[in-house]
Amino acid sequence: DEAFRANAERTNAENIALVDENCADLVICSTAPANVVARTAAFKRYWFAPLVDNPHAPGSLTREIAEITGLPSMNTGGTVGTAAIIFAHQVLKARRIAVVGMDMGYAADLPLERTQSWNMLKDKRPVEDYYPRVDHPQWGACYTDPTYAWYRQNLLALLKAGDFGITNCTEGGALYGPRVEC
Repeated sequence: DEAFRANAERTNAENIALVDENCADLVICSTAPANVVARTAAFKRYWFAPLVDNPHAPGSLTREIAEITGLPSMNTGGTVGTAAIIFAHQVLKARRIAVVGMDMGYAADLPLERTQSWNMLKDKRPVEDYYPRVDHPQWGACYTDPTYAWYRQNLLALLKAGDFGITNCTEGGALYGPRVEC
C-alpha cells in the first residue's frame, strides 16, 4: 500500500484513534509488549497464549506458557488474520466467517521490488523463483512469496483440522482451496 508507506506515521495515529474511539473488546496475546498492554488497559481484553509447539509433548513451551499465565492456547497460524479466524470459530462459535484483505499474494503486475519480501530475497538468484505465480481459479493471475505461501498453507491446514470453512471476499490474491469459498 503505497499511500500507507508514504504516510505511515499519520495513518498509524489515525488507526490508533479509531481503535480508542470504537473498541469494545480486544483479543490480545500474552506475548504482547508492555506498551500495548498499558495502552489497552481500559478495554475489555480476551487474553490467549500462543501455540508455539505441541502442548502434549514432553517439555512443551506452549504448556509451560499456559500453566504460567493460566490462559488458553490458540494456534494463530502465523498471522493476525488467521488468529482472528480461529478466535471467531473456536471462541465466538461463528458459523460463517468472511475475510476481506487476506489476499496472501500480490497483483500480477506489481514489481517484485515493491513487495514486503524484496529486501530479504533480492540477493537470491534467480529471485523470480522465490515469487511463485498463482492462477486463482476465480480471480486470475497473481503471485505470492515464501511468507505468504507459508501463511496460506497454515490457514488451509487449520481449516481442514477444524472441519470448517471461510468465505474469501478479497476479490484477488492467492487465498483459495479446500474449505475456502470465494
